[in-house]
Amino acid sequence: MSANARRLLVVPMVHSNEDFGSQLETFRASFVAQFGPAEWERRSAALAGFWDAVSRVLDDLSLDYTKVKIFQDSLPVVPEAKQMVLDQANKGSRNHRLIEKLAARGATIVGTESIELLIDEYRLVKEQIDDPAAIRRSVEARDRFIAKRISSTLNAGETGILFIGAAHNVGPLLAPDIEVAVLGST
Repeated sequence: MSANARRLLVVPMVHSNEDFGSQLETFRASFVAQFGPAEWERRSAALAGFWDAVSRVLDDLSLDYTKVKIFQDSLPVVPEAKQMVLDQANKGSRNHRLIEKLAARGATIVGTESIELLIDEYRLVKEQIDDPAAIRRSVEARDRFIAKRISSTLNAGETGILFIGAAHNVGPLLAPDIEVAVLGST
């Protein structure tokens, strides 16, 4: 592996309870009504364990964080991107607290997504539009944007870490010289 290679570590992301923000109580009530309070507690513990494991794996990589860029699902390309991560971390998001920890070590937080595409998808969800094809097209458009963003901002000799939801498939859309590894697939 060349020292000038561009590398991307994909972290398949699982949203923690705190990531639901103002919708947490609605989600929790619906989940508990369907599966019961014991399953909610099991889910919450499993999510905490997941983020603990991700943190340990990243710690074990011994990266030079001054050469690391962090890309985050749903983090728009806006000047306030870093502050958005800090705000979510302060609200208890395990995902964002981990990103904050990596940034404190020298990693650069990079706005990753088109705000327009995020708003379009939010509208589909909020209006409860039952159109799987429209949702698939939205995710695919977001994937193309994310891949282009990573390909254009990840420089030679740098490592990117992409935190992304399971519905996404960015890897095949990246520049061909980017070496991709998926956390947990080795």
